Amino acid sequence: MIAYGIADAHGIETVAFAPDLNAAKEDKNLSFMLIRVLANRHRHAVVFLAEVTPEAAKRINDLIKESKFIEALKLLKASAKETWFPDRYAVQFSKSWSMIPNPDLDPWR
Repeated sequence: MIAYGIADAHGIETVAFAPDLNAAKEDKNLSFMLIRVLANRHRHAVVFLAEVTPEAAKRINDLIKESKFIEALKLLKASAKETWFPDRYAVQFSKSWSMIPNPDLDPWR
């Protein structure tokens, strides 16, 4: 299962799930997610795609419903079998990925 969405210094902002990588990459919302991320790079925002188990996906979703965004991102990162970023931004997003979650990285808070 592929989890994909937006994460930043404050955890997972948006997440969706697809059965496979191709289905996730075909989601037209990825373009809008990328626009949002590029407007919020000061918080180390990234668009991510990550392979997770269905059990991890459920727990991540439950944490988000509980407004535990940092915990959700930590679980996603710990349970991801593989993680991808949009090709054009892969280098800068992977650097940010290694630093988040960390609310102290947000210059506006």
